[in-house]
Amino acid sequence: GFYSFIGVHQEVTGNAKEILLALAKALGTLKKGGVEISMKQEAILDLFNEQAFGPAFGRVLLTCIKVLINNGLPPEAVLIEMYMSNEMSYTYQKMAQIGLVKQTNFHSHTSQYGAMSRGVRYIKLPLEEKMQRSYDEIASGKFAKEWSGKVSKLKFKIIKYFAMKQEINKIEQEVRKNLKLKDFDVYSAPENIEELLKKPEVKNELKNIMDSFEF
Repeated sequence: GFYSFIGVHQEVTGNAKEILLALAKALGTLKKGGVEISMKQEAILDLFNEQAFGPAFGRVLLTCIKVLINNGLPPEAVLIEMYMSNEMSYTYQKMAQIGLVKQTNFHSHTSQYGAMSRGVRYIKLPLEEKMQRSYDEIASGKFAKEWSGKVSKLKFKIIKYFAMKQEINKIEQEVRKNLKLKDFDVYSAPENIEELLKKPEVKNELKNIMDSFEF
């Protein structure tokens, strides 16, 4: 089974919630449990995960890879250790099963001590302010308004183009080749990318976009 979010947005019959619960039970979505939540809250949760946690985690991962490679460690070993071995997915699984902090008891004492004693260095990073900004943009509808605009579609093509040009992509491609792993070609650059880069609507933001993808 799996967890499910349930909520009634419009109540006309007076027993919409009971009908919803019956449907959810019949489909088997209540075997693990259901959490009552509004549609707006569910949308906020989903978008916040994508716009706050995801980018922050990605930046941490890329910075770790950069530091390790800059210090002379083989890229193959770095990528395997950081994410290609699926070790992190196992840790995430234990977080879900046992608890975020409790799962550390399955790590060696060296691992636990190192993580906890050095973890204090990162406690006061100014993440909350940036994440609150992302939350406010989502909850207020500012992001939805921005994304529905024409300029954002142009920005998206350019941002994605530069994201695919990051150094990590070249490193990863070489590592996959050396490890004889299949390379997946899932992106094609826009044919009119040069034209897009010259558009005045996005020209002012172009430098910030390029600087964001240094590695």
